[in-house]
Amino acid sequence: MGVRYESSPNAAVTRATLALDLRAQPGKILVRFRHPEKKPIRSVTVNGQAHTAFDVEKGDVDISGLSGSATVESRY
Repeated sequence: MGVRYESSPNAAVTRATLALDLRAQPGKILVRFRHPEKKPIRSVTVNGQAHTAFDVEKGDVDISGLSGSATVESRY
């Protein structure tokens, strides 16, 4: 598994590019986002599609069940 984070503070977006080359699917996969000013997540997309499985306060995005490559974007 690999992850690369890119942030764009002016656009209020953080992107995580994931390589989920897993031998076995774990029970849960979370991607954690932290804004430097502690702003809560307002919306999330996974591979360009709206995604609602995220925790606004903790900044966790649940991507359980995904495999292969994925791009997760959080907007603040």
